Amino acid sequence: MLIVKEIQEGAWREYQPGVEIKIRPIDKPTMRELRKKATRVVWEGRRRDDKLDETKFDHLVFRYVIEDWKGVVDGHKQPLPCSDDNKDRVTDQMISLSQWIMEEATSLAESAEATLEEEIKN
Repeated sequence: MLIVKEIQEGAWREYQPGVEIKIRPIDKPTMRELRKKATRVVWEGRRRDDKLDETKFDHLVFRYVIEDWKGVVDGHKQPLPCSDDNKDRVTDQMISLSQWIMEEATSLAESAEATLEEEIKN
């Protein structure tokens, strides 16, 4: 039996007291799809070269995995909307948060895969 997974809804995770982020699992096929979107083809004579725009790739990944957040505020302590531009700003400025988000997204994907494997066995 082959079960095709649908895009999963994210899960709320606490980054620190008062700050929660709803993170969607990310798997290899999704990473490849996003990498493809961030890659452009450059021809140098007859030679084709694929150029990855790393900033665009990072932004696409975080825009995918971050569904929502609570407790993220601007410099005036006002809630910061969870928009694509704000996701870019926050993840570009906060390396430790970005790393934590990716660890959580990968962990959620691994858990979903283990659950799916268990369902297939039964």
